[in-house]
This record gives sequence, structure tokens and C-alpha cells, in this order.
Amino acid sequence: MIILFNVIFRILHMLMVLMPSQNAFKIWLRQMAEDVLLMEHVAADIRLAGELFRLKSRYSGGGIASAELIAERILHSAAYRLGRAIFHGLPSRWPVWMIHELERRGAFIEEAFWCEGRSYGYQDACDYDC
Repeated sequence: MIILFNVIFRILHMLMVLMPSQNAFKIWLRQMAEDVLLMEHVAADIRLAGELFRLKSRYSGGGIASAELIAERILHSAAYRLGRAIFHGLPSRWPVWMIHELERRGAFIEEAFWCEGRSYGYQDACDYDC
């Protein structure tokens, strides 16, 4: 999924470079590129949190006790950013399956932290913008 987002971002960036500077289409491309970059970072954070949770379960010693806390924080932060983006219209600009896939992967790792972070991100965006 990270590779897909990276390819889409590179294509959008190349189109932005080729467009004239004051063009409405270029502004739209910039917004799409920012969305893709956000989804790429969320996907990378989900992957990192998953690896940390797997390390924690594999090595149940005391040396990796902080790995679980770091993974929880990373997962919560990724869900928070996705929740804010969803409030600001991410599903209206991108296919729903991309967002559902990110949510499925995040919830699969640790559903409680994922849902909490996503709802806090959505709520904070709503409170700030409303």
C-alpha cells in the first residue's frame, strides 16, 4: 500500500511541476498530493506499529517493554491524523476502498487504540473548525 501511495504521489508531483503556476487545476493537484502523502505516512506508521507489536509478542522479555508504548503512540497518532483528514473530506476526494484498507489494517493491529485515535482526530477537527 505504501508503494501505491508513493507512485500516486510521484505522478501528481510531476504533473504539478509541469503545470503553469496560477492554475486552478494545479491547486487541486497540490491538495491531492498532500492527501496521498498523508495516507502514505499513515500506512507507514501502521506498518511500523505492527512490527513493534510483533516484536513485543515475539520477545516477551523486559528489554522491549517500551516497544508496546511506542507502538500504541504511533498507532494512535496515525489514527488521529486519518480522523482529521476524514473530517476534512478525504473520502470525497479518494476512493473509499483506500481509506477502508487503511482503517482495516490499523484496527487489525490494536482496535481500541485505533478507534480512540480516529475518533479524537475527527472530534478535534470538528471542534476546531465548527
